[in-house]
Amino acid sequence: MPSGGTGICCANFSTGNSITKWNWETGTMNRIFTADGCASNNGSKSTPALSADILGDWREEIIERTADNKELRIFTTVIPTEHRFYTLMHDPQYREAIAWQNVAYNQPPWPSFFIGQDMKAPPKPNIVLVTPK
Repeated sequence: MPSGGTGICCANFSTGNSITKWNWETGTMNRIFTADGCASNNGSKSTPALSADILGDWREEIIERTADNKELRIFTTVIPTEHRFYTLMHDPQYREAIAWQNVAYNQPPWPSFFIGQDMKAPPKPNIVLVTPK
């Protein structure tokens, strides 16, 4: 998942109710977040209810259900980032990926462009403003 929750363009991985990050220096996965009181979905796949850029800063939020199924919780980051992209929802492939998480095969969404170290600038979306007459 290209969530970038730490503010850098690097994949974080959501498993169960936690997020881990690959530490290339030690060759290990380090837990960076645990959604206490929450439960994952889909048994052995342990996926969140949804992972998506719903707030629009390119970094994905995680939506989890509580273990008692009474609440949905949205988790986001407060870590500043120097990277500025258009919201991922402006990318048609990413938008379709969010839909397939909920209606078909629950897999992490991926945009149509690479997000990572030494990445090129993402394509500028074709945004059209519609003004009332």
